[in-house]
Amino acid sequence: MRAILHRQHSDSSPGVSLDLTGAGVVEAWMREVELIPRYLKPCQFELERMGIDVDYVEGRPYGDHHQWAVTEAQARPGVPVAYIAAHVNSVSNTKPLSWMFYDRRSTGGRALAERMTESMVEAGHRSRDPMACYMADKDAPDAWLRNPQYTLAGIYAGPSWLSAVCCEPLTAQHLQVLGRDGGMARIYEYLEAVGVALAHGIATWLCDRVEGIQT
Repeated sequence: MRAILHRQHSDSSPGVSLDLTGAGVVEAWMREVELIPRYLKPCQFELERMGIDVDYVEGRPYGDHHQWAVTEAQARPGVPVAYIAAHVNSVSNTKPLSWMFYDRRSTGGRALAERMTESMVEAGHRSRDPMACYMADKDAPDAWLRNPQYTLAGIYAGPSWLSAVCCEPLTAQHLQVLGRDGGMARIYEYLEAVGVALAHGIATWLCDRVEGIQT
């Protein structure tokens, strides 16, 4: 079993940036590109603790990573691989606190998104309703459904044992609430807990695939 964790964004494209502590300053650590590893690295460590092979990747265009992931999956026939394109959501707190997007063509991607969301619910990091798993579609009328497809599109060309999710497990606005109460330490504590919860959802999906529950 294998997970490929792809930290999205870069220093040249840092993603959403907000004053997370109410101090009136947007510091470097408050950028999306810096916040993502604060949950993605704990996710990696928890997966590895459970005996799952993990590749943590960053940089390079989406398509390059997709082609690499496809090639890696093809080299190990039948070994399930979860590809996670990691982000932080920039919507307001009136929206779900976690969104998981999957390629509309992929039943495996949908199952992976559902397992990850279920794990977030069980850990208390989002409400059970709505579940917030959405089909990414390049032809969708709304940008919030089109854009995630670019982070996933090339994965569908791979073998059936490779599936992908665009992971937006929390909102920057929710981090603002935490930061104004407990500062950077509280935000980092929360991000670590989110990463662990995501790892358990990914691991559940991988085990499902090994056991033949998902086809």
